[in-house]
Amino acid sequence: MFRDRPIRALHISAEEERALAPLELEAGLSAGCDALSLDLRDGILLAAGTEAGALAGAVVNRKDKPIANVAVELSCEEDRICGQTRTNAKGEFLFRGLKPGHYSVIAKGARHYSLTKEGFVVRAGLRLVYGSIELESCGWGDCNPAHRRKDPKFLGQICED
Repeated sequence: MFRDRPIRALHISAEEERALAPLELEAGLSAGCDALSLDLRDGILLAAGTEAGALAGAVVNRKDKPIANVAVELSCEEDRICGQTRTNAKGEFLFRGLKPGHYSVIAKGARHYSLTKEGFVVRAGLRLVYGSIELESCGWGDCNPAHRRKDPKFLGQICED
């Protein structure tokens, strides 16, 4: 049913997925059922043949307002820092050229408690766009994590079209 036209997203049951033969995806990649398990809803397919991935997100305050100029670090396996950037005026950050694997993001803002979020999975050829990471303000006072009032929350995952 999908053989004559390119597809952008595919929503099928597991049974339908097992019955599918290889498909031609819009970016020119050929994929069988096993390759479709990468879940296209998790990100944006980059150019055909791209081996690296990318990870993007945003840092906001408790009122869901973006926080600019927050230091954001990317931690690879074995807790090694493998990337650093700062959020832009919209609170957004982006790490490009990443090898497939598991990553953690550490956000450190002035007058905010630092926050580490684990479990980001980067896949080859995908730009993953994650939801906002909320930092809790510690005002002008003590930013010792032991004095934190509550655990900040991860607001979920979003996907770009």
